[in-house]
Amino acid sequence: MALAVPARLEDGRILVGISAFAAVTALAAASGGYFPTSWNWATLGFAWAAALALALRGPESWLRRELLLVVALLALAAWIALSTLWSLDATKSVLETQRALVYLAAALALLALVRRGEHPALLGGALAGIVAISTYALATRLFPDRLGYYDPTAGYRLSTPLGYWNALGIFAVIGILLALGFLAESKRLPLNALAGGSLIVLVLVLYFTYSRGSYAALGLGLVAMLALSPSRGMLAAKLLAVGPAVAVAVMVAARSHTLTRRIVAVAAAAHDGHRLALAALLIALFAAAMAVVGELLFRPIALPRRARRAVLVLVALLVVAAGAVALVQAGGPVSVARRAYHNFKGPPVSVKPGGNLNSRLFSLSNNGRLDYWRVAREEFEVAPVAGDGAGSFTLYWPQHRPYSGQVLDAHNLYLETAAELGLVGLALLLVAFAVPLSAVGAVRRLPLGAAALSVWVAFLFHAGVDWDWEMPAVTLTALIVAAAPLSALRSARSGSGARLRFSGLGLALLLALFALAFLPGNLEIGKAQKANQQGHYTAAAAYAHRADRLAPWSSQPPFQRALAFALLGRRAEAAASVRTALSHSPNEWQLWALLARVTRGSEQRHALARLRTLNPLAPNPRTLFLRDLR
Repeated sequence: MALAVPARLEDGRILVGISAFAAVTALAAASGGYFPTSWNWATLGFAWAAALALALRGPESWLRRELLLVVALLALAAWIALSTLWSLDATKSVLETQRALVYLAAALALLALVRRGEHPALLGGALAGIVAISTYALATRLFPDRLGYYDPTAGYRLSTPLGYWNALGIFAVIGILLALGFLAESKRLPLNALAGGSLIVLVLVLYFTYSRGSYAALGLGLVAMLALSPSRGMLAAKLLAVGPAVAVAVMVAARSHTLTRRIVAVAAAAHDGHRLALAALLIALFAAAMAVVGELLFRPIALPRRARRAVLVLVALLVVAAGAVALVQAGGPVSVARRAYHNFKGPPVSVKPGGNLNSRLFSLSNNGRLDYWRVAREEFEVAPVAGDGAGSFTLYWPQHRPYSGQVLDAHNLYLETAAELGLVGLALLLVAFAVPLSAVGAVRRLPLGAAALSVWVAFLFHAGVDWDWEMPAVTLTALIVAAAPLSALRSARSGSGARLRFSGLGLALLLALFALAFLPGNLEIGKAQKANQQGHYTAAAAYAHRADRLAPWSSQPPFQRALAFALLGRRAEAAASVRTALSHSPNEWQLWALLARVTRGSEQRHALARLRTLNPLAPNPRTLFLRDLR
């Protein structure tokens, strides 16, 4: 029996909305949840929320498909953990397990916290979180003199605060699709105004990321929403109402010279940024007003079904005709397809300093992904059933890469999962990902159901061309948005049995214990890494020594200690520490490179031989800066 709680808390809509907002903003602000300590804190938070909800809120009759999502993610996490037994690097597999626990804890919290009729509040909270993060991200571009900084890796593509431009791009796409869902279905004028105005911020963030995969994901999401939404007529009408404002915002941004060029003077960028900020504010107000006008004008119109179908057919014919004209102007479908194929297989896009970043948007180059995918496929063929262990692609790539570029992920979740976890891991992942799609017919008729499904379609595509799984802020946001509407399909009668609820509570407590067990070690490892980066080598060695006791499973503490000793000139201690690290991660080429730097004689020759086996294209350790090994 549930404990007595205030009626407002029992209603839960405010609680669910605030929880979604907090989860989205916290993870996104913490570099997208990319680092291990973020996983531990997130797992702890979700587990705590699930435990409280299971203990304090009344029982509900959970759907089997909702339970299947939790079970599939639990099985996937267990398989990732089990892969440490045969992994190329057990340290990396343990880290991957910790990240998988975040998704499991989030699914459990979603199951326990969200009740029938509350999913619109969750989607609203998620959208508010995305808009808040996107507003800050856009401010770093428009006010570079106050908030911005130049990241040479990003090449002036907008990436803050997630730290990766493509992740920020798909994050904004999720917000755009949700905002369009609220525009199409909400009858409340304030909500229409907020959704219309937020589109300007979200679209500008997407534009400044120059993320081509995110644009493609947005296109697929829009097609899915138009196909699935019962309110597709209203959606089309609202797009006509706010579309001109969105187009004007993008045109104004594209004409901002310093904001679309690589490596420009901060003063010039700030001047153009301040002007664009004022223009964006005015355009957002106009878009908000047009969203309200569209609601007042189009909502009262109720066309007969035949008339609606005729309008949709007419619109489809116009789109097809426009596409046909465009193809003819471009030289015909065969010529377009041939050019697209050659461009896709062509070299990566390179924008020179001072060059126009808009050129990225019109390139179809795969940017090296074909090589990543080929190597992942080859790794899968070596061990097709169980894979080489979670996290192993990072080690397999240096051995088989065709050029010296280093990458950590295959930029395709499905291929990378097959390579690292085999067919078993891929099957578990696909089962979990299929759950939000398992009741399309019913979900699409729910409030915001079509928007949630379109978000999932966009994410499923984007996960196939980038590394979204490694950015929990992206994957979790998409997952909770897509799975939340399933709660509306639950039975209104008796709740789930006490045994099932106690099992969920036990799982939540177990996840919290795992997070608490891993967190202290990860915190000390993070301190050691930061101290090494800042040149505080004695402090780094001390932090790494403490981390060794707290994270005995990891090769990172002895590696960071070895690096600190090497940079301090204490070669014997560095050699001893790197040998300890190699006992955990014998296939990590950076460790062998470090060992070759701090030893002499036969041990150095052996280290060099192992280095050439694990990374044939690695630079000579004698010319490799120790800082490069961090």
